[in-house]
Amino acid sequence: MLQRLTKNLTATDIFLWIIRIVIIGLIVWGSITTLASGKYSGENWLDFIVFGLAQGSVYALIA
Repeated sequence: MLQRLTKNLTATDIFLWIIRIVIIGLIVWGSITTLASGKYSGENWLDFIVFGLAQGSVYALIA
C-alpha cells in the first residue's frame, strides 16, 4: 500500500501538503497566542462566535 501511495505522489502533491501543514500550523499558533494573551474576555469570544455564525449564514443564503 505504501508503494502505491508513493508511486502516485507527485511534487505538486508534496508542495500542497507542505502549504496545508504550514497554514494549519499558523492558525493553531495564532489561536493559542491570542487565547493566552487574555486580550479578549469570554463575552467577546461569544460575540465573535455569534457574529461569525450570523455572517456565515447570510453568505450561505446568498450562495
